[in-house]
Amino acid sequence: MMNSVGGFFVLHPELVFREEEDGAFLFNPRTNALHCLNKVGATICRMCDGKLAVDAICQRLHDEFEVEIESEELKKDVEAFLGTMADLKLLQRRR
Repeated sequence: MMNSVGGFFVLHPELVFREEEDGAFLFNPRTNALHCLNKVGATICRMCDGKLAVDAICQRLHDEFEVEIESEELKKDVEAFLGTMADLKLLQRRR
């Protein structure tokens, strides 16, 4: 797992991202790997455009979903998600 999550993220260029009403699918045509995401995960991936830092992603999540979670806890969860997605080579870090 990544030691620290920072910088900016983009979806891996080989992936096909297909958003659905209640989430999204990430498909790698080279490996035939399919990953299912819930609505929050899909929203985070959509925001991984290489322009938004983790703090901006957290703020947008907080605003969009009107979450009732402390900012630090939300950031911790988002960082864990991004780290896992990067470890799985679904996201790439941009500095």
